Amino acid sequence: MGKRNYLRDPSYWLLGLRDWRRALQNLRVVLFHRKLYWISRSVDGLISAYLGFVLDRTVVKRAQELRRPVVEVGAFKGLSTVFLSNACAKVGMRLHSFELCEGL
Repeated sequence: MGKRNYLRDPSYWLLGLRDWRRALQNLRVVLFHRKLYWISRSVDGLISAYLGFVLDRTVVKRAQELRRPVVEVGAFKGLSTVFLSNACAKVGMRLHSFELCEGL
């Protein structure tokens, strides 16, 4: 995954035929949240641009309630970490990310 251009990717449009809600969610991020979209293209990972948008918005909205560092356990290739660190930087929070797997 990663480095995908959703507007030029035929599998994205085929996905839209099967699961149009998910396709519209990703398209919304592509059109209205360009920075998050470019983040999703620049780093490999297992999450979509829309899920990265959800992570970003959740941290930003709940920043006042949390008042503690955000902890991510299981970073894999780092895409979710990049989204979370972007959101934490917006609100001045710290992020601690841990990957427990030492390799296969």
